[in-house]
Amino acid sequence: MIRPKSFSPVIFNDPVHGFVHVLDPLAFTVIEHPYFQRLRRILQLGVAFLVYPGGTHSRFLHALGAYHLMGRALEIIRMKGFEVDPEKARAARLAILLHDIGHGPFSHALEGLFINAPHEEISLALMEALNEDLHGALQPAIDLFRQKTSPPFFYELVSGQLDVDRLDYLIRDSFYTGVSEGVIGLERILTMLTVWEGHLAVERKAIYSLEKFIVARRLMYWQVYYHKTNIAADVVLTKALRRVAELYDSGVSVPLPSPLAFLFQHRKTPFQGHSHQKALVEAFAQLDDYDILYYMKQWQDASDAVLGRLARMFVTRRLMRVKILTHPISEEQEMQICRRIQQTFDLPDSEVHYFFEKGTLSNEAYVKGASNIRVVGPDGVSDLAEASDNANILALARPVVKYYVAYPKAIEA
Repeated sequence: MIRPKSFSPVIFNDPVHGFVHVLDPLAFTVIEHPYFQRLRRILQLGVAFLVYPGGTHSRFLHALGAYHLMGRALEIIRMKGFEVDPEKARAARLAILLHDIGHGPFSHALEGLFINAPHEEISLALMEALNEDLHGALQPAIDLFRQKTSPPFFYELVSGQLDVDRLDYLIRDSFYTGVSEGVIGLERILTMLTVWEGHLAVERKAIYSLEKFIVARRLMYWQVYYHKTNIAADVVLTKALRRVAELYDSGVSVPLPSPLAFLFQHRKTPFQGHSHQKALVEAFAQLDDYDILYYMKQWQDASDAVLGRLARMFVTRRLMRVKILTHPISEEQEMQICRRIQQTFDLPDSEVHYFFEKGTLSNEAYVKGASNIRVVGPDGVSDLAEASDNANILALARPVVKYYVAYPKAIEA
């Protein structure tokens, strides 16, 4: 129910931005909703707390921070004489508040395992469900999320290469992990925001802050998001949940939260157009990190040896060995590792893959294209990579690809 006009502003005390003021009764109604409150129990950095003990901040905090930055960005643009329609500004604040609502337990690590769809689709489905509860009040925010709002700078503040989502998560993740490389010149970037032909742009005076922003993003990927222990924990967690799903499909009794059992029944069917879409969204909204952590502890004693071993590895932080390489391993190397895993744990061929993983890590700190960062100066507008006199920015516009392999440390003994 939308709050009455007598609604009093609410203040949240954010360790990163200070006081976050919620002046909009509709925004606070959204924040109070159980779908949004669930984000208190979804970690922003997933399993990264196993690497950086302070990295236990929630997506709830991040969403509030992004909401705060959206308000500031729009106010700065308005003060510079650009038209900022109040209803579109409200839609942008609500859209950024809800941009992560579709993240499930441990976010990216388990994405697609519970519902056969990316988190953006689930976010939209949850926004639609919320919109129904609120009698259509969120429709402008949903339209903006679907890029149906003009001018485009509103959407670019929600999702772009200099959106308030990135501005918040870089400085927040840096703060909570203690990784100083993620610190950016937030105040200068915000203050120098402008609009060019309806698109989001930045005054040239902020060029060095923009360069630092791009470099910080690259460093945070390699130092935090792609840290080898973070990858190892992701692999073990994902393998454990996939084993649970396989056991469930085989009719083997495994303790499960009831919403997860329901999702497993339907997980192989595409989400879009699913006959049980509403029920799936509701079940998904009942799950959070706490459920998975609780059951991981239970699964340590599972009768299934594979699940028990994976769960113990995660809970006790006896994770896999991860090696990050400049080239993928050869087929022969992969076969040698898998043979050693099979011999060490006495596994059948069908179960070896639960203790081996290989993959690719790609980091493109800046992407030249339609959503580029526009820099406005006396000579007009140009792309950041062209406006910068720092050759590193051009280098960062090229993707850096590395490879990893993960396997139990026991096979090295």
